[in-house]
Amino acid sequence: MVANNFVSRWYGIGIVLMILMVAVGGITRLTQSGLSIVEWEPIKGVFPPLNESAWEEEFERYKEFPEFKKNKFMTIESFKKIYFWEYIHRILGRIIGLFFLIPLCILIYKKKITREQTKSTFKIILLIVFQAILGWYMVKSGLSGEADIAPIRLMMHFLAAMFLICYTYIQYLRYSNYQKFSSSLSVNNIFIITQLIFIQIIYGTFTAALDSGYMYNTFPLMDGAIMPFHLFEGKGVIENLFHSPASVQYIHRLLGTILLIIAIFLLINRLKVKSLNSIDLKLSVLILCQFLLGVFTLISNMNIYIAIAHQINACFILLICTQIIYQKQISNK
Repeated sequence: MVANNFVSRWYGIGIVLMILMVAVGGITRLTQSGLSIVEWEPIKGVFPPLNESAWEEEFERYKEFPEFKKNKFMTIESFKKIYFWEYIHRILGRIIGLFFLIPLCILIYKKKITREQTKSTFKIILLIVFQAILGWYMVKSGLSGEADIAPIRLMMHFLAAMFLICYTYIQYLRYSNYQKFSSSLSVNNIFIITQLIFIQIIYGTFTAALDSGYMYNTFPLMDGAIMPFHLFEGKGVIENLFHSPASVQYIHRLLGTILLIIAIFLLINRLKVKSLNSIDLKLSVLILCQFLLGVFTLISNMNIYIAIAHQINACFILLICTQIIYQKQISNK
């Protein structure tokens, strides 16, 4: 049978590819490239336009959809630039799928993989396929009407990516001799923190989908106040929670501040007892970095490099939370 260290390296490299995929997805969103490829062709779509005639044909197809009406003066050279990032995003998704599928098939054929390892890898592949389907479901929402991606669909697509990364990381931990760190957090506390982080990620996706980050690029004041409650006036609850760019940005700020307070408390607590080897310390530092990256993203008017770092760091925070939860569950067995 294949050794566990091979499986852990396999899953570990897969996680790196997934985080890279998240970064490319963020660039695709920030460069407004996500609607440049208007068809989903899992096989034929592997090949980009290879000559000027093919590029002209692809550009003419793009012109048939509402987004082009917002960019009527776009040239074919500009189209090639936005096509590039969406193409890379889709190709990377295929590479990740094959990265798990091909070795799995070979290992099964050679009878060198256990039943448990097969089941774990097959579940990862199913999650990758589901992620691809959600990606197209999201893109379709922007190919009609006002050519805007539906916030709820972007949220589903991104959350599915986070779940895929966390699930793959759990499998990595199962088969690797990773370094265990102490944690003073109870199971209930880490679950609450993780749930808050997921809610914050949800509002991060709403902020991206509604372009809320381009509003009120000041901190800590927002529209001249710390708590501008007038942003919630004259609108329904659902509108305020999920569709109003101003209120969504405010909620995202508020949740970030709550997580910052938790992180500072954890940091002080761990430093006070000189527990420098605590995984809680790593979690608190990552949350502090995430808060600062969020602020710098905002005041820089969505600088693409800072925004991508903000998105990648969210992945690392979830991986730390996943490891704490996994260690707690293993120790309680």
